[in-house]
Amino acid sequence: MSLRSRPVLKFAVAILMLTGVVIAGLVWNSRRSEVRLAEARLEAEAVLVTSSLRESERRADLCVEFCRPVLEAPDRLGFTAALLMIGVAPVTQYDTSDVKLPDARQVELLLTDDLILISRLLFHTQRFGPSDQLLDLILSRTDGDRIAALRLASMVRFELGRDEDVLRYCDELIELIPTEPNPYRVKAMVHRNHGHWDHFLDAAEKAFELDGKKDPQLQIELIDGYVHLGQTQDARRELNTVIANHPELVKQIPIVVSRLLLQEGKTEDAFETNAEYLAKSPDDVESLILHGQLLIGKSRFDDAITALKHAIDLSPSEELAWFQLGQAYARTANAEQAQSAMQKHRSILDTKVQLN
Repeated sequence: MSLRSRPVLKFAVAILMLTGVVIAGLVWNSRRSEVRLAEARLEAEAVLVTSSLRESERRADLCVEFCRPVLEAPDRLGFTAALLMIGVAPVTQYDTSDVKLPDARQVELLLTDDLILISRLLFHTQRFGPSDQLLDLILSRTDGDRIAALRLASMVRFELGRDEDVLRYCDELIELIPTEPNPYRVKAMVHRNHGHWDHFLDAAEKAFELDGKKDPQLQIELIDGYVHLGQTQDARRELNTVIANHPELVKQIPIVVSRLLLQEGKTEDAFETNAEYLAKSPDDVESLILHGQLLIGKSRFDDAITALKHAIDLSPSEELAWFQLGQAYARTANAEQAQSAMQKHRSILDTKVQLN
C-alpha cells in the first residue's frame, strides 16, 4: 500500500467508526424511548383502574414524566407520547397545554393497542367525541385486541346514542366470547331505552343467566321488564327472591312493586305502597301517573285529574299522563277536555315512535 493511500484509509475508518457511534446512539435512544413509553403505558392503565383520585393523579403525573422526554423522538414514538399525555391531561397536575396534537396521518402510525388505550383514556375523562374519532381507525384494523376494541366501541357509542352500532358490536362480541354476560347487558340497556321490553327481556335474561344469577340490580331490572309485559308470575318469582336475599333493594323500586300488586289484583296494597312513596317524593312523575290511575279506579276523578296535571306540569312529554288524564275527564263526562288530552297523548306517542 502506498504512503498516499494510508491517510485516505485512516479517514475512511474514522468515518465508519463515527457512523457506527451515531447509529449506536440512535438505537440506544430509540430503545430508551421504547422503555419510557412502556412505563408510560403502565401508568396510563393504572389511571383507568384506580378508584382513588389522589392515586389517579399520581399515576397520571408519572405517565407525563415518562412521556415528555419521548416527545422529540421520531415518528410513532413521539406521536404516541403526545397522545398519551393528552389522554391523561385532565387528571394530571402537570401543564400539558404545550403538547402538539398529532394530525390524522401521524395518528395512523400508532400501534392499534396504543390507540385503544388512548381512546379509553379519553372516554374515562368524558371526552366522548375525541374517543369516538379514534374508533373508526381502531375498528378498521385487523391487528390488536379486537375484543377490547369492541368493548370500548360499545361503551363510547352507547354514550353517543349510536344504538345500531352498539348492537352490532355486541353481536360480534357474543360470537367471540359467547359466555360473557356484558354484551347481553349492554344490548338490554339499548332495548330498555327504546322501550322494546320484549327484546330487553331476551338480552337481560341471558346476561342474568351467564352471570350465575348473582347480579341483584339486573334482577331488579328484570322484574321491571316482566311487569311492563304483564308477566306477573315471573315478576313475583324474582321479587320474592330479592325480598329474601336483598330486602334493602326493594325500597328502590316502590313503583314497580305497586304496579305488580295492581296486576295481581291487590289494588289497595298497590295504592298504599305508591301513596307512601309519593308522600316522600311528591314530584316523582311515574308515581304521580300511577297515583292518578289508581285514583280513577277508586272513582276519585277530581283527585286523579289534580295528580295527573301535576305530572304533566313536571314532564309535559309523558304520553301516559295525557292518556290517564283523558280517561279521568271522560269519566266526569267532560268530552271536550277528554278528547283534547287523548289527542295530545297520540301526538306525543307518534313523535316518540318516529324518533325511535
